[in-house]
Amino acid sequence: QVQLQELSHWSMYDLDFVIGGVNTCGTTSLRRNLAKHPEVTLTRDEEDDRLFRHDSLLPYKWEVEALNFEWSRHEHRHRTLRGLGHPGLYSNARIRQGLSMIKGLRM
Repeated sequence: QVQLQELSHWSMYDLDFVIGGVNTCGTTSLRRNLAKHPEVTLTRDEEDDRLFRHDSLLPYKWEVEALNFEWSRHEHRHRTLRGLGHPGLYSNARIRQGLSMIKGLRM
């Protein structure tokens, strides 16, 4: 049985910044403190491992749409800075390369 899934592109992710590092470098503290700011919205309260689900070079379309849809839950009056945090992001070359394709993304 063959299963097909439509691919998307990293540039389709609606992210302003990511908090990535290596284990025990302070990413959790930074994420928790930024989450307190009223103009910052993070995808999850804890580490967000959605970019580690598979090893495909490109994300699946449903993954991009799911992350982008999450912002509608948080933003009622004005747009906030949108971010994602995970301490292992920087140590994964595939994810670093993909994130580099998101225009204006800060890491």
